[in-house]
Amino acid sequence: MLSFNENNLMGSIPPEIGKLEQLQGLNLDSNKLQGHIPEAVCHLGLNGNDLHGKYDSEGIVSTSGDVYSYGIMLMEILAKRRPTDKEIFNENLDLRHWIIRSFPSAMIEVADANLLSDQEEQIPPKSEICIASTIELALDCTKENPESRITMKDVVKRLSKIKNILGKISSPNLVVVL
Repeated sequence: MLSFNENNLMGSIPPEIGKLEQLQGLNLDSNKLQGHIPEAVCHLGLNGNDLHGKYDSEGIVSTSGDVYSYGIMLMEILAKRRPTDKEIFNENLDLRHWIIRSFPSAMIEVADANLLSDQEEQIPPKSEICIASTIELALDCTKENPESRITMKDVVKRLSKIKNILGKISSPNLVVVL
């Protein structure tokens, strides 16, 4: 793992980094890099994630990449799992695909148990709707094709609807995370 986080690096990512044969991960968080992501770097893990597919087809950093990151963050919060959790995830299974496998039939098993109160055996239907809607939102944010992802305006609209449903829940069983 090569970490250059929080170094205020500017400009583009040098393609030479991708030529480091033993390099398996690259952390460039909290920098001011911009432009194309070199193809050789796209297949490296970035904080446990594959860069390929997060940005547009040209490898350019864009708002659709930000939408993707937001979707992954929602998944992390809902599932209380990190994409780097080696107990579950490996090169064949990532956080997104783990959630897809469980949605919608076993979504409550994916959701962090701390989001729900254990005082009732049955989850209220509106709480279940909120969890399902939030998981669906996260999946829409993380579609493989960046052009197919929703916009941040759509994210805000959908979160507002989910929040309104939460406001109408009379049972305190669902802990608000939005």
